[in-house]
Amino acid sequence: MNSDFSTTSKNLLIVFSPLFLLIYLFFSGGAIKLISRDWRHYDFKFFLSGSYNYFFRFLRLFIISFPFYLIPFLAIKIYIIPHIEETYKVEELKMIFSLSLAYLFSFFIFSLINLVSDLTKIRIVERDSGSVLAELFYTIIYILRNLFPTISLYILTSFLNIVPLGLYILISPFFLRSSSLFSIIISFISFQLILLIRIWIKFVFWASQRELLLFLESKMI
Repeated sequence: MNSDFSTTSKNLLIVFSPLFLLIYLFFSGGAIKLISRDWRHYDFKFFLSGSYNYFFRFLRLFIISFPFYLIPFLAIKIYIIPHIEETYKVEELKMIFSLSLAYLFSFFIFSLINLVSDLTKIRIVERDSGSVLAELFYTIIYILRNLFPTISLYILTSFLNIVPLGLYILISPFFLRSSSLFSIIISFISFQLILLIRIWIKFVFWASQRELLLFLESKMI
């Protein structure tokens, strides 16, 4: 039963992940556009126009960024982790420590790529730029010049993810073990709440990084 559920979950994840990615890329443009303006003066049509205008630029950015996600993932999955497990298969503590370092390193790499990608999106919207590569290049330069404030703000906003993560850890066992209608409804509502919190955190990240970007660039002028 659990095996069938796990297989079904994996299949659904494979099928719906690209769809969720496209939806995320589509609505990101509208969300950042709202943040870049006085959103109280705009309606849902304004949000959708931003989503439409920036979707293909964000899609190009994702296509450019994808190899930088894929290469470290494959290196860690195919080479580094098997090498660690083979080298320290007798020494369990060393294996755990080495695997922890490998996962920590991969988390750092993926976080850095996410930071570059999200800041590039902010720059594209802020400047209404059509050149994804140029904005990506200037984003990297900006991060290198302002490494401490940019990374520090990213870490601070990332800590907010502890809230939805904690809720997920609490809810997941309840959701998986119980099959009653009431538990399913409560779990569904809870997961929607987690999703809303995650969206809010993303808005906080975009808004705070945008303000920092504008502030630091104004100091450079």
